[in-house]
Amino acid sequence: MNYRKIWTDHHGYPIPKGYHIHHIDGDHNNNEVSNLHACSVEEHASLHKEMGQPWAANLILKQHRYLIDGDQHPLFGKSHSQNTKDKISKTLTGSTASPETKAKMSVSHRGRVGIPHSEESKKLIGEKSRLKKGMTYHMNAVTCPHCSVTGKGGNMGRYHFNNCKHKE
Repeated sequence: MNYRKIWTDHHGYPIPKGYHIHHIDGDHNNNEVSNLHACSVEEHASLHKEMGQPWAANLILKQHRYLIDGDQHPLFGKSHSQNTKDKISKTLTGSTASPETKAKMSVSHRGRVGIPHSEESKKLIGEKSRLKKGMTYHMNAVTCPHCSVTGKGGNMGRYHFNNCKHKE
């Protein structure tokens, strides 16, 4: 069961906005209510630092920065200073892409919104969709020499042949 749901069901109210659920003993498989603690992002990061996991603390803070939006974001309502605007303008002034670079960018952007697919791309897309509609893929069935199981796809390579449990 999801540890966030376990915490919510036990406490009877949703996790406060911007809060994380911390596993006190550090074991993510231990989802006992006594091991779950609701805390702010900053507190969560400091708990991991105290546990000797600075990489986890940095990851928590880094992920949080990308999740903040709207008026919660620290830069909300702020604009660049005139000095910064001048630096950006100076950096971008006179920078134009060469015709070769423009052609490469044009090719890489084909098929995106507002830019039509090339005829070759349309043909490939059509072939792939026709294959998927019937759920038939061009994979040959293979048979494991150790257990005689026949199948297609990545699981055959993962669980059979050199990795087969019947291999002697």
